[in-house]
Amino acid sequence: MEDPASDRLRPAPDPLSPLRGKFPGWEAWVGIGGILYVRRRMTSPPVVFRAETASDLATQIHEHELKRRFSSWAIERVDGPGWSGYCARRGEAASPHEETITAATIADLELRLTGWARQ
Repeated sequence: MEDPASDRLRPAPDPLSPLRGKFPGWEAWVGIGGILYVRRRMTSPPVVFRAETASDLATQIHEHELKRRFSSWAIERVDGPGWSGYCARRGEAASPHEETITAATIADLELRLTGWARQ
């Protein structure tokens, strides 16, 4: 029979383990009340995100890094009836020179922007 006190002695699982080693240049910690935080080192002004899950933080980091990498594009999350995803726009709105790329996920948008940049 296992001692019930041994459960109290086990360390709690690390809620940030999904982020560890995946985002160089970012520092993560657990704040008061279990809220998770990340910050980009050496930035001015500071870049800090918070979320309830590591997955949500990973998405915010990915969005931020994509916006930095493709700074000539306006990248935003779009939520509408029946569809949510990401949109990247470049050029003047409603002009023949406007370019728009949409994707369901931030990872898919990155693939499409990377493919566009190679053309």
